[in-house]
Amino acid sequence: MEIAIEQAKKGDLPVIIEIANTYLGKDYLTSTLSESLDNKDYLLKVAKLANCKIVGFVLYQFKKDELIIKSIAVNPLFIKKGIATLLITNAVEYIAKMNYKKIKIIAWKKEQGIIGILSRLKFQQKEKLSNYWKQDSLEKGYNCPTCGAPPCLCSAIVFEKQL
Repeated sequence: MEIAIEQAKKGDLPVIIEIANTYLGKDYLTSTLSESLDNKDYLLKVAKLANCKIVGFVLYQFKKDELIIKSIAVNPLFIKKGIATLLITNAVEYIAKMNYKKIKIIAWKKEQGIIGILSRLKFQQKEKLSNYWKQDSLEKGYNCPTCGAPPCLCSAIVFEKQL
């Protein structure tokens, strides 16, 4: 399966939002994704098949000397096909060229797949955060795919990789 990673375009947003709503929770990222295309502090990339079908995305946020992967999601029909690994590897290569010193990702503790990928790619666990999305879900009113209506009581794990 041939997959290309490229910068997202406005026309890609409906599919990206559909993947985000399914995997990350309804409306969790809708406004952030829309704003990210015109904001130099963010970069939104998509994983596309040879037929141009979008099967995943990654949202970067740039901060001082680090890049934060804010969100990464893959269409559930394409999970376990190396797409998340490719998106993260592409991010590491991209920021190495940009002279950033580290990359950080906040991973959903319940999502063992991403935790395994990050461990294989030599990311280090830095801390565990209980109820990480609680306040954010209450303020923004999004539904967690696990908890349902706010508040989201899911925990997160912070991973970092020095470059």
